[in-house]
Amino acid sequence: MGCPYHCIYCQQEKISRTPSQTLDRERFTQIVETGLSSSRKKMGQPVEIAFFGGTFTNLPPNFRKELLAWTALYLSQKKVHSLRLSTRPDTLSEKKIEELLSGGVRTIELGVQSLNNRVLSLANRGHDAQEAIWAFSLLKKYPLTIGIQIMTGLPGDSPETFNETINQVIGLKPDLVRIYPTLVFQDTPLAHLWQEGRYWPLSLDEAVGLCSQAVERLEGAGIPVIRLGLQEHEGLRLGRDLVAGPFHPAFGSLVRGELYLKKLIRELAPLKPFRSPLTLRIAPQDNDYLLGYGKKNLAILRRQLEIDDIGIKFESRLPPGTWQRG
Repeated sequence: MGCPYHCIYCQQEKISRTPSQTLDRERFTQIVETGLSSSRKKMGQPVEIAFFGGTFTNLPPNFRKELLAWTALYLSQKKVHSLRLSTRPDTLSEKKIEELLSGGVRTIELGVQSLNNRVLSLANRGHDAQEAIWAFSLLKKYPLTIGIQIMTGLPGDSPETFNETINQVIGLKPDLVRIYPTLVFQDTPLAHLWQEGRYWPLSLDEAVGLCSQAVERLEGAGIPVIRLGLQEHEGLRLGRDLVAGPFHPAFGSLVRGELYLKKLIRELAPLKPFRSPLTLRIAPQDNDYLLGYGKKNLAILRRQLEIDDIGIKFESRLPPGTWQRG
């Protein structure tokens, strides 16, 4: 809802599992109450209402105000602590931002996708990189948490142009980032390009490699990456609504595992040779990262360290991302 352009990759009904229909008060209340009664909600946990999957700041003004009015009851009762939303860079203004702030919005994520003008044009985004940078600068004037959403593997994109986008994002210093590898959904212009052999999506290994490099650089600059890839749900599987692209149900774990492996090799390789077995003490939550998908990381580590056997022991006192030998 509210999107002025149809990006060539977009199939929000499939991604968000939400049919294209008007959101009324009854449906809104049902969604929020279901969330508030979820067994996943912990006592005292801060709760947000999030408006994603469309362009909130380009909705008709009266409907926008209506949505904010529906949330006001939950805010006044302290059942919800704040609101967050995603929007396009070319649909912001000072008046709209002030309206959002007064309505309880505390986090705004900009769908930037790329900061390369050719990539943006081929994706039919309808705005250029300068507009995205302008929108970010405008948001910085207000007491908001600002996020940037980017994609890799779009038509016209390359490791070089994606790296340039990461450079610029680091320079902007957002509070958080989400990274999505480009996926090909049925009934989109991108699907037609793929079927005609005019677009080649990234392989899973390519997407993991590009994203791991990006995460390392962003988080090294103090910018947390809070999401990698789309969440899995029924229908989001290759061969159904999703027809091509580097989808994996644990894509974020693959990326984090790649980073963990690189760090291990970087720090342990100079200490070779090792006696077998080499025992590593790790934080329990890092076990999946060390093993890797199908124990791939463990096999690579043995090969790189030229050792037959690696033992794993869990040490709950160790911070995540750290380890000890022996």
